[in-house]
Amino acid sequence: DDEDGVLDEEEILFVVYTHDSANNTLTEIFSDAASGINNPAPKKVLSDRVTQFEAKYLDPTDIKITLRLQGEDGEEIEFNEHVYPRNTLQRTGKWVR
Repeated sequence: DDEDGVLDEEEILFVVYTHDSANNTLTEIFSDAASGINNPAPKKVLSDRVTQFEAKYLDPTDIKITLRLQGEDGEEIEFNEHVYPRNTLQRTGKWVR
């Protein structure tokens, strides 16, 4: 059920990103209707050179994502990006802008 009130619609599928600091890997996990994000959900290692990955909730309209990678030469580069969630539904089912 979603904002239009129709039942038995397609499940909500989402993507989860995990950082394994012991192995410096960043993995993307795709949810599926059968397993959610548990095995055997499809996974893909995006990088094995990640020294930091952080998603920081600043307020309801701003999430800061930080990604730091280390090259073979030991040099690090850091990426920062702000994500601004849109089209978030209120409890009434109306769009929030």
